[in-house]
Amino acid sequence: MSGKIELNRNFTDFLKLLAALLVAASHYSGYAVSHGHGNVVYSVLVATGGYIGVAIFFFLSGYGLMMSEKKRHTPFLSFIKRRLVKLYLPVVLVSAIWGIVQWPDDRGIEWMGHYLYLALWGFGDGILWFVRVILVEYLLFAAYIYLNIKSWMFETLLWLGTALVYGFVFFYVGDWAAISIPIFTLGILSAKYESWFYSIARGKGVILWLIAITGIMGFAYNLMGNVYAHALLNYYVITGVILAGVYSLTSKIPPPNLPSWAGPVSYDIYLTHYKVLYYCSAVYVFIGLHHFIVGLILLSSASCGLRKVLRI
Repeated sequence: MSGKIELNRNFTDFLKLLAALLVAASHYSGYAVSHGHGNVVYSVLVATGGYIGVAIFFFLSGYGLMMSEKKRHTPFLSFIKRRLVKLYLPVVLVSAIWGIVQWPDDRGIEWMGHYLYLALWGFGDGILWFVRVILVEYLLFAAYIYLNIKSWMFETLLWLGTALVYGFVFFYVGDWAAISIPIFTLGILSAKYESWFYSIARGKGVILWLIAITGIMGFAYNLMGNVYAHALLNYYVITGVILAGVYSLTSKIPPPNLPSWAGPVSYDIYLTHYKVLYYCSAVYVFIGLHHFIVGLILLSSASCGLRKVLRI
């Protein structure tokens, strides 16, 4: 049996927007709970929203890159210019503007070094760790398509590179950030070998896959801690995304005909939502949900509009 995983543009734009909103909602929920305004919904979002949102974004990134490559090969330098620049410049732009807003009143030119680090790599808040990680994963993909070795060793090298990225993120960011790293590679392979994934998903293989995930994450949970229970949910969610594509549910799940800005603005929500919390915390004793939503709409819309004007 062979076929395709049907993840159309409307569906992937919906997932990107959902992922961004889950991450934003998770961080706001963490803020609310820490200030004594928690409830069941906030507690669930704190526990799962950010993990699931990042997992979806990683999967769609790997899947989208490989699908584009299948349609038309992108030379290495062109890939760097088109993909990495498009990913990197928006966060530099937002961080540079934010660094000016946050410039200490009592600091002069001697603060410039810190400002440049903030704009070019630190990005102004720790929440944007995922941008640095995805940049590294983009480079892994660029090396993957550039080498293009026709043998089973090629996929082994891809997984070895994934393991190295996983280890780097595990030690320098945390296990909570590393658990979704393999999902990027899973996205690449599910696009490259979609006929194989299709046949597995349509048969009994999907049951074995879910059992394997449960077993591996259960072992990791007992060995290294609670965060791997969240990883289990992430892999179940991504399995659900693949199954939706296999069983042609992608035209039924999201609202039809999403506006054209739904996909692009998701990145701006990622880049700006925590800065809304930073800014509003200096204005309000407690940031209400309505304040956060209004601030997020204004700042993410401004970021998306500025990127459109600058064509980045």
